[in-house]
Parts: sequence; C-alpha cells; structure tokens
Amino acid sequence: NTTNTNGAASNATTAAATAAATAGTAATELGSLGDIMAPATTYLKLPDGFTPLQRMLLTANGNVERIVASYYAAPVTTYVSLNHKREHCVYDRQIALLVFGQQFMSAKSTIFFTDIMWHEQMLKRNLQPGVLYRSMGEMPTFNL
Repeated sequence: NTTNTNGAASNATTAAATAAATAGTAATELGSLGDIMAPATTYLKLPDGFTPLQRMLLTANGNVERIVASYYAAPVTTYVSLNHKREHCVYDRQIALLVFGQQFMSAKSTIFFTDIMWHEQMLKRNLQPGVLYRSMGEMPTFNL
C-alpha cells in the first residue's frame, strides 16, 4: 500500500500510475531522478516466471510512467476512466496507461482520505491524487 501519514491511502499500483504523471520537475529538483517517493531501498524477491519488464513494474516506487516511457522510448499517457466518490472521503478510481495509443496496463484503486484537510484541498483545487501529494508538500511512503 501507499500511505501518506497526513491524509490519503491508496492501492500502490494506482498511486504509482497516477502520481508518476505528476512528478515532473519537482521530483527532479529533489535529486530523485523523477521518482516521487522518498529515497528508500526497494527489493522484492519475486517467484520465477516474471519477465524483466514485469519485475520492473512490480517493484516500481511511484515511477511507472517514467519506466514505461524509457522502456519503449515513447510518451506515456494516463487515461482516467473512473473517478467515483463512493462516500465521504472514499473514492473508487481506475486508470489506464497508453503507449503508442494502445493500452499498456490498467490499475484500480480505492482511495481513503484520513485527513479532512486533504479531502477539502482535493475538492477545492480539483486535484488528482498524485498531484495532491506534491501540492501538500508531502512525499508518500511506499512498502511492497
């Protein structure tokens, strides 16, 4: 799971996919080569049978779009197909990543806002979850 101690929790896959699109120059300025996560060591022993690309994606720490763009040497587009408010401070979300105009992957998540200030900021400023982290000056933590 991806969790921010001040506000939002979501499925790691979607957080990576949505937040990576917004990392841009702010993350580069932090010296993290475009990663949006705080510096950490990430390793996960995966069972045999995964391709190198699958292993990269499964262990990505918020930089899925950048990894896919580098792998294919092509732009990656994020398409939000669902962003539904289920109840107060709870959202269902689904995104697709497109490469060469074709869907490469999709991710579903449920986002729970645990801090009302974060939820209010998202609504007031009409921000996507990944952008919200940067706008609130927080770096999400990440655990596999």
